Amino acid sequence: MESHIKIFNTLMNMKHIQVLFVLVVTNFLHAEAWCNWGNSSASCFNSSLTTPPTDVPKNILYLELNYNNIPYLSPEHFTDLDKLLKLMIVSSNVTDIDADTFTAVPNLGELYLASNSLTALEQGTFNGLNKIKRLSLFGNQLVSIQPNTFSYLKTLEELDLSKNHLENLSPGSLNGLHSLQLLDLQHNKLTKLTVNCLSEVSQLQHLYVGYNLIKEIETETFEHQQDLTTLHLSHNNLEFIDKSMFKGLDSLKILHLDNNKISSLPVDVFENTPSLVNIDLNQNNINALHIGTFKSLSKLVVLELSENKLSSIQTGTFEGLIKLNYLNLAFNNISTLEPKSFEGLQGHTTTHYNGLKINLEGNIIDTIPENTFSTIKYINSIILVNNSVTKIDKNGFKGLERLRRFYLDKNNIGTLEKGVFKHLTNLDVLSIFDANIEKIEDGAFEGLQFVSSLYLDKNKFNITSNTFQNMPNLQNLLLNENSFTVIPSGAFIHSESLSTLELSNGKIETIEKGAFEEVNQVKTLSLSNNSISKLPEGCFHGLTHLENLKLDNNWIEILPGGFLDDLSSLTEISFINNSVHTIDSNAFANLKNLLEIELSMNDIATIKPHAFHDLPNLNYLYLTANNLTNLEDGIFGGNLQSLEYLYLKNNSISSIDKDVFINLTSLTTLELSNNNLGNFVNSGIFKGMKVESLSLQNNSITTLEKDAFEGMTNLEVFYISHNPMKEVPSGVLDSFKNLNRFSMFNCTLKSLPKDIFKENKNIAYLDVGGNKFTNLDVSLIKPLNRLTQFLDYNNPLECSCQNYQLWHWLKEKNIKTYKEDDEDNTISTCWEEGKKLKMSEMETKVCKRKKNQLPIGNTPEIVGTLSATLQMIGLFSIFVFMA
Repeated sequence: MESHIKIFNTLMNMKHIQVLFVLVVTNFLHAEAWCNWGNSSASCFNSSLTTPPTDVPKNILYLELNYNNIPYLSPEHFTDLDKLLKLMIVSSNVTDIDADTFTAVPNLGELYLASNSLTALEQGTFNGLNKIKRLSLFGNQLVSIQPNTFSYLKTLEELDLSKNHLENLSPGSLNGLHSLQLLDLQHNKLTKLTVNCLSEVSQLQHLYVGYNLIKEIETETFEHQQDLTTLHLSHNNLEFIDKSMFKGLDSLKILHLDNNKISSLPVDVFENTPSLVNIDLNQNNINALHIGTFKSLSKLVVLELSENKLSSIQTGTFEGLIKLNYLNLAFNNISTLEPKSFEGLQGHTTTHYNGLKINLEGNIIDTIPENTFSTIKYINSIILVNNSVTKIDKNGFKGLERLRRFYLDKNNIGTLEKGVFKHLTNLDVLSIFDANIEKIEDGAFEGLQFVSSLYLDKNKFNITSNTFQNMPNLQNLLLNENSFTVIPSGAFIHSESLSTLELSNGKIETIEKGAFEEVNQVKTLSLSNNSISKLPEGCFHGLTHLENLKLDNNWIEILPGGFLDDLSSLTEISFINNSVHTIDSNAFANLKNLLEIELSMNDIATIKPHAFHDLPNLNYLYLTANNLTNLEDGIFGGNLQSLEYLYLKNNSISSIDKDVFINLTSLTTLELSNNNLGNFVNSGIFKGMKVESLSLQNNSITTLEKDAFEGMTNLEVFYISHNPMKEVPSGVLDSFKNLNRFSMFNCTLKSLPKDIFKENKNIAYLDVGGNKFTNLDVSLIKPLNRLTQFLDYNNPLECSCQNYQLWHWLKEKNIKTYKEDDEDNTISTCWEEGKKLKMSEMETKVCKRKKNQLPIGNTPEIVGTLSATLQMIGLFSIFVFMA
């Protein structure tokens, strides 16, 4: 080592060699290696450049210089790049561009100078760009555009000047832009659009001037924009608009005027825009709509008027809107709908449109008078959510025979009278959620023969056997959060097509026998979060196709034998958080299609023999958080050949009969954490089991016998954490040839047998944290050649060479030593002189070693140093030779 250093010092003392060395290193550090060259493109992204690179290949077509610090651009920066098609210098602090800078790139089609610091553009800046199509100056600090700035850009089609500080657009600013089709001026400080400010851009098709301070648009500003199809004036300060502002806009299709301060619309305001398809006037101060305002807009499809101050809709207001397909009047102050309020609206159906949609949400409408919607020919949806509707005239929906969706949620209806929906003969969806309905008269749903979904959640009515008559095609019925306490016999007798029935979060106490008669197509039934305490025999009769039954969070105490006899198609059943204390024999008899039973969080203390008899397809059984103390032979007896997952955690199980699991031949996961098994685990109950995952955490186990898990050759996951074991015998894990995950966290262990993992070479995850280890020898885990994560946190490990060797080996093998979701609290640490250190802080620790043996911890560092020294010697040899 010393001889190498002497050689190095001798070479460095040669003055001319030192100078040559500095030059080489400096050249290396400042070489154009920051840039990536391709066959036709080059990228110098975020490369700390202060000028464009000088050695760009001449054949480059695309050059990116984004995120650098290039304050100045001049013609010499782009010499010999005449083939360049696209140049990007974004977010690079460009403040000045010389005239004629881009003359060297005559073929440039796209130039992006966005997010720089330009405050002005001198004439001639863009000289020579004879083929330019797109120019972006987004996000600079331009205050004004001088006349003729763009006069050489005769081919430019798209110009982005958004997010600058432009205060005006003076005549001549856009001179020469004869091909311009898109101009973006959004997010500036424009206060006015003047006559002739756009006169030079007669080919313009899309103009965006939203998010400015525009208060005035002079008459005939757009006179030369006959081709303009899109005009965005959103988020400005316009208080008034009239037809003269839009003179010349015969081709305009999209007009956005939302988020201004417009208070009225003159009757003739849209006379000069007959091609409009979409108008957005949301969030203004419009307080009235005059008859005839929209009469010239026969092509209009979308009209947005939400969040204004409209209080009423007069008959004839929408005259002329024969193609309108979406009318948004939401969140106004409309209290009155006159008869034939929507006269003139026809709606239409095409490949893209399926009828008119009217949104009246968030108004204060209290009455729907006769013939309100009677003149509309093709209508799809009406939204009357969150109004004050208390009464619906029986002819209020006359003319809506083609209506498909109707939303009346959050109103104050009180009573649904007989025949109230009789005109809605093609309705598919009816929603009256949270509408304070206290009574539904028999025949209220007369005429709704095609309704497939009915939402009546959060109301106050009772149901009878006639409540849901006249709806033969009803498939989805939601009655959650209602106040009825009884489901009477025959409650759904007229709903033979019903597939989904939700009755959760209510006050149901009783299910009468025959409650579900003649609804044999129901597949999902939810009765969770009610007050049901008993399930009388026959209460589910008729549900022959039911697949999913939820009864969570009720007060059910007993699951009697045969109570589910009628549910032969059932695949999932859930009783979470009830008061079940006993499961009778044959409680789940005849359910041959059942896949999952969820009985967690009950008071189950007794499971009678054959409670789960003859369930050949059962895959999951959850008995977590109950009061089981002993698992007796026979409780899992019968045909449970498909059971793979058995969850028994959080009980008080202290003993398990020998043959309890003998019939569970497909069991792969057995969860027994948080019980009281203690040293009963050594009784032989697990011997020979073929499970793949076993969890015995927190079971008060103090001793493990060597043969406790003998023959468990399939085990891949084993958790035995939180047990006060103090020691583990050699060979106890020998059967686990396929073990992949193993945790013995917090087991008060002070040491481990040296050969504890000798047969577990497939372990990938190993947690020995939270014990009392002071030293861990690397030889313990060296055989684990598939290890990817090793946790030893919360041990009183010493900052010893022995532990450092372990840590260094883990680091060398790139094995993770912390939990990804909690790195700070699970990283490897050690103690030295009462101070807690991270293992990584021991990098400089010097360990005693045998003669001629390098310390393991420092080997790579020394080897690396020697390697670097030898390379340096070779380099300097070349310098000496050259000298």
